[in-house]
Amino acid sequence: MNKPCDIAICDAGSLAGETLIRLFEEAILPAGNVYLLSDTAEKGATIELSGEEVDVLPAATFEFMDVDLVLIPVGGGISESVIGQALAANCMVIDGSLGAAGHSGAVVALPGLNEEALDVAVAQKRLVVPASPAAMALTALQAINDVSLINRVDMTACQSVSRQGNAGIDALRKQTVGLLNGKPVDHGIFPHRIAYNLIPQVGALTSEGISAEELMVETEIWAGLNDSGIDVRATCITVPVFYGDNLAVTVDLDGPVDITAVRSALDAVDRIDLYEGNDYPTVEQSASSDQILLGRLRAIPGNKESLSFWVSGDACRQGAIAIMAMAQRLIGDFL
Repeated sequence: MNKPCDIAICDAGSLAGETLIRLFEEAILPAGNVYLLSDTAEKGATIELSGEEVDVLPAATFEFMDVDLVLIPVGGGISESVIGQALAANCMVIDGSLGAAGHSGAVVALPGLNEEALDVAVAQKRLVVPASPAAMALTALQAINDVSLINRVDMTACQSVSRQGNAGIDALRKQTVGLLNGKPVDHGIFPHRIAYNLIPQVGALTSEGISAEELMVETEIWAGLNDSGIDVRATCITVPVFYGDNLAVTVDLDGPVDITAVRSALDAVDRIDLYEGNDYPTVEQSASSDQILLGRLRAIPGNKESLSFWVSGDACRQGAIAIMAMAQRLIGDFL
């Protein structure tokens, strides 16, 4: 693209939006005008961007004809009607909103994953970046799938309260202080108290007892690996940490595990830091890290076609990194 790209960042007042804005400031992009949008911010709200206070505009009434590219942060809350307005205005949309991978014909991509489908995404003006814990696992799963096809994925996702944005962080902080001072606490936005507790639910539960987050994991793994025949089984748990998600993943392959080949494939992925031997990452290492940290890679004794591993990462920051990487790719090669 020869001229600067005019950009709108949606859900700007959220935690995910704020993280995306900070990374946007660091990125090297041929950006022209930049608009910050939100339908939840107070009237007259401003956000600092590159040293200047920028007005936050309502998304529902924004003139999308004024921009070339719309960025929706991972996990962001934005109505489908607003996205429709952007598409109708011929904007390119990088969509990290909840459930985006489930729309018809969605092209799901991450840096290094499914980038061969970007032509299709550009043609339909919408590229989806995964919003569930699948985002942190997909890069590793693709590398493994290139070694031996995956038949099944079992995932337990331990998700920090940052998944619920600033409201989740505030709730954990207040509950922790209250309990330490011997006071009763309100569970607030969570279905149960989160301080000093675990909640095996992220999102609403269906009549079958499956959470919205678990359904998203399934949809995004299918879309990311372009294989709806994979048996995906996910359990999502909210844990009492502020930032940093952890995944325990087991995969069944269509042939015997070559752990050396798998390790080499994972080690070759720039976005993954692979821990050796019995070493492994924790939330302490992953919070605010730009990398996906992977450890405890091992074959399953007694099952020659299965392997397990542990993934740790700052999901909020990882989502923003993915959005910006795909924006740079699209601006450089397509827009």
